[in-house]
Amino acid sequence: MDDCTLEKLVVKPGKLSPNFQKNETEYSITVASNVEKLSVDPLTSDSGASYCHRFEGGGGGKEVPLIEGAVVDVRIEVSAEDGTIKNYYIHAKRLSAKDATLSDLQLTGGKLVPSFSPDVTYYSSPDPKNVVTVCGEKPGMPTPLNVGETNIPVEVTSADGSNKQIYSIDVMRKQVPRYVKIVDASLAQKYECPYSLSPIYRPITIRGSDPKHTYSAPNLEEKTRTNKVDPLSGMPFGKGWKIIDYELDKQVASTVAKIPLTNGGFSSEGKIGVLAADIAKCNISPTAAVRKWEKNLHKIFDETDVTKLKGAGAEFVEKYFDSLPKPGQSRQWTEGESPLDHLENASFFYATAIKFKPKEAYLHMRLGQVLEERYYAEDLFGLKKEEEAEALPSFNIQAKESSKDEECAAICKLRGVDAGTAPIALQLKAIDEEYHTLVDSGQGGKADHVQGLYVWKSKQASQEGLAAQKAQDEESPLGQAYLKYMDALSLDEAKAIYNFHVGRLLVIQGNFDDAVKRLEVTLNWNPSHQLARYPLIFFFTAYIPPK
Repeated sequence: MDDCTLEKLVVKPGKLSPNFQKNETEYSITVASNVEKLSVDPLTSDSGASYCHRFEGGGGGKEVPLIEGAVVDVRIEVSAEDGTIKNYYIHAKRLSAKDATLSDLQLTGGKLVPSFSPDVTYYSSPDPKNVVTVCGEKPGMPTPLNVGETNIPVEVTSADGSNKQIYSIDVMRKQVPRYVKIVDASLAQKYECPYSLSPIYRPITIRGSDPKHTYSAPNLEEKTRTNKVDPLSGMPFGKGWKIIDYELDKQVASTVAKIPLTNGGFSSEGKIGVLAADIAKCNISPTAAVRKWEKNLHKIFDETDVTKLKGAGAEFVEKYFDSLPKPGQSRQWTEGESPLDHLENASFFYATAIKFKPKEAYLHMRLGQVLEERYYAEDLFGLKKEEEAEALPSFNIQAKESSKDEECAAICKLRGVDAGTAPIALQLKAIDEEYHTLVDSGQGGKADHVQGLYVWKSKQASQEGLAAQKAQDEESPLGQAYLKYMDALSLDEAKAIYNFHVGRLLVIQGNFDDAVKRLEVTLNWNPSHQLARYPLIFFFTAYIPPK
């Protein structure tokens, strides 16, 4: 008796939005520009109820005339037998033949920001997986993406061809999570960011700059956050200074590059735009080996909490710096309170922490820093422990001569030179005489070996050469520090600081080619890392490669 709902509500042509439900009273429908009438066919839930149509300019009929480019509101009044009334509304829009708007826009594998609206013509699409399929000139066809930012125009033409509307989609890819090195040196100069020395990511060109100044967007944003001037020229930015260089981004995407690996090798070469798809192949399983000298540092037996071990190590490092002698100060310390004692204790705690948490890269780096500081304290500051017999084998590098030193001493003895007291120049002269004797006697193989000893021994004539040897010697704290920095790097290659420390030690070793790789990676992850620039400047200005 009082049921005034509809059981069905059918319209032709088209489909109601949302789908019909008897308790939902508001609907909309959009039809093509060539549809002149809309057929409305309701069915009441109660056979005793009745209904009638109401719309602007008429009423009562099942066919509702539509106006091109306008919305016609249709009201369906349902009356129950007891007089109860309920109204349903249909908002019918007939498109105009001159309308060039989209009714919907969807991405496969992506999301529009903001959500689609026919009145909004500019969208961006974050790309979390570095792979997305977008609609270009042919809907449904994949569009190749640039390294950073890709602009895709979608052009819509009206039914009568008199009007066009362009929708713009910006697809932004995340940066490749590894350092990428361009193979061609000439292209590297063209396509590398002047700050990170890595391929330009989302290039921004400064309008009016001559020669053209282009930077990676994240680096430029960091540099110009408080001071709106060109970082290279120092000139203030003019109006409309920022140019998003889509074409350059496209060129970078097609440039051949490779990814340096922690083992010193490279990934296979490929275009930068597709390198990200093979990034998993570049991951090398960490190989932080526990060496004999490192096991000798496991001296803490009453603590297993890594946080406490790490904190204790940091405290001893602070004590070390506090105990360093000031100019003119006596170098006498209470037993167990010397700078070397504090460094030794710090190494115990960090090494033991690594024992319980071997995959924490930071711990390996901290132990490396302590070992490196031990080298500087002994070799540069001249600090020595009073009781050398109690010193650890890993720290007492003079306890046993290397095999090369023994060979050099033996050659010197044959030539009447005491390697223990003779200056380095006389030792080198004796080794050189032995080399020429072997050459004259036709013993080429032995002569080559002696020549290698001469080169090795000659490095001891300078402080730099001696440091280079010790940085490669596992019995030296400096060489041990290098190994710990490498352990940290193998566990977390994406940290600029680990690449920086490895790069520094490679410079000390004289291994400039590999050092450049690591220092470039440092700047790639942290363009503000000024310390990484100095070894690079040294390399490019002072190093002359062998011919």
